[in-house]
Amino acid sequence: MNRWQFYIVLLIGFCLGPAALTSQAQSSSPDAMTVRAIYAKVEMASQLQDLRDQLGNPNPTKKSIHDAGSLHFVLSEIKTGSINDIRSLMLADLVTKPSGRTLFVTPSRWNFTASDGETLHAMSAQISWTQSPYFTEDWNIPISRVIDMGVIDPAYSRYASFTVRAIYQGEQRDYQALFLFSDDPEKQSTVFTVDHIIGMSALQTLSADQSLPEPLLAQPFRTRPEVSSFIEWWRGQPGCSTDAHTGMCCNPATGQCGVSSRALQVKGLGAIQSSNVLPAGSACGAPCPASSTTTITPNPFSDINDTTGHLQNELNPNDPSYHSGHVTFNAVCNYSRSTAPCTGTCNVLVANPGTVELGATNGCHVMVPFSDSTTTPAGGTPPLPCSTTWGYKVRLCKFCTCTLAELANPVFIHTWQHTVQWTCP
Repeated sequence: MNRWQFYIVLLIGFCLGPAALTSQAQSSSPDAMTVRAIYAKVEMASQLQDLRDQLGNPNPTKKSIHDAGSLHFVLSEIKTGSINDIRSLMLADLVTKPSGRTLFVTPSRWNFTASDGETLHAMSAQISWTQSPYFTEDWNIPISRVIDMGVIDPAYSRYASFTVRAIYQGEQRDYQALFLFSDDPEKQSTVFTVDHIIGMSALQTLSADQSLPEPLLAQPFRTRPEVSSFIEWWRGQPGCSTDAHTGMCCNPATGQCGVSSRALQVKGLGAIQSSNVLPAGSACGAPCPASSTTTITPNPFSDINDTTGHLQNELNPNDPSYHSGHVTFNAVCNYSRSTAPCTGTCNVLVANPGTVELGATNGCHVMVPFSDSTTTPAGGTPPLPCSTTWGYKVRLCKFCTCTLAELANPVFIHTWQHTVQWTCP
């Protein structure tokens, strides 16, 4: 499956304080692409660890590398600029303290000796949630003072501030992070990654390693279907360019990062060529590609945490209490080989749907997912439109188990949905 042939970018509205931050959002700037590339590397390292465990297990459980429990980061409100723009801002407004639910990320070096004696390596990572103690230190100090104290090297002259939503195994956490960059030749290759929910050491270890998962290219593994799925999932999009800090290949238009298709081709894992996909606006005067299928996966879309019907913990008001949902989508374009006119089908499929329920509720309510889709009938002529909707409703119940009457006449206290529309060119 090729994740990157086409991509729909779904924007998620988050608020990154404070309002005094006047630098313009630079979601496609080189520094912003480095931010996206680093978090993509952490995702890939986590999935590589799962795949590594499967390959080493004689009786592995079948698990998709991109199932609902996989690690994923949603980045929003990326702002970049000169560090002078944030010198007067408080550290607490730009960086979340290492308290509450944090991710315990353990990088692991995978070395494999190929049949020709060559040593192949890649970095994977074990991930788990952990409960960190409350961090009492006062971070309401300006960035200028942090620099004067020597915590931040004055050689760092540029910044990227952003909001992260970490999603893993049914839990999620929103927080702030700050990356710093330097034009100093001695520090130019180093990114100062101030993310205390993942950990600065883990981010720097994983971001500095090569992007190519070399052991998967060895003969014992490269023909395995789960390896092929992993490679295609992480193959870089057409038009991507290599990020100097991470080696990942990032597309500025979509913000997506993957492994360079050229690097994979050198290793004998050829990419799906652009000629295999009918160009937009084509008159269909020639046969379509034989049984060509293109799969896209848009950014996972997450509902902002909703507290309707939830009670806050009076003893600890900081404990989360909310419900939310998250989902990704796969759009599939199938073309048939025939004489003109070309024909095909378009379908957007719901993938990795999930809901999260945390904390106490006011009374009883039940989360009810729903979905709907439209598919172009077989034999349609491009362009081929299709769409899918996924969402959930929170149904209010008088008792902890809904009665038949309540099931027949439900009262919905909150409804959320998201629709993807796609056109196969």
